[in-house]
Amino acid sequence: MFERIVVPLDGSKLAELALPYAEELAARTGSQITLLGVVATNDAEDYGKSRLYLEGVAKEVKYDTKKYLEKQEGEITVEKAILTGNPAEEIVDYASMKKISLIVMASHGRSGISRWALGSVAEKVVRAGSSPVLLVRSQTQE
Repeated sequence: MFERIVVPLDGSKLAELALPYAEELAARTGSQITLLGVVATNDAEDYGKSRLYLEGVAKEVKYDTKKYLEKQEGEITVEKAILTGNPAEEIVDYASMKKISLIVMASHGRSGISRWALGSVAEKVVRAGSSPVLLVRSQTQE
């Protein structure tokens, strides 16, 4: 069903809301999870911070998926990727290039003028991408 699931992460707690959904789906379908970070610039410091963050999250995801795999053997493969550029464009391009089966990401759940004024990476990914997207809406409105 889903061979490759990608979870875009930006270091925020909001983005991490998508992780439990991706973990359970991956465990139930035997999918691989790719944690995707996108940094806006080629700054080595930003890249290094993103790499360390994704490594930590990957360890947590591997640990957390074990609870979904209690009745099965094995473990979920968790990969990390860091790209540079516009987040929405890079997510869409990565998903297309790697033939991603599903993108699981969180959304602020903004609507109306707030969404128009601030833009939405999630909305851009849904509109521009060819991969299915599972959006996890945050419970708080900003």
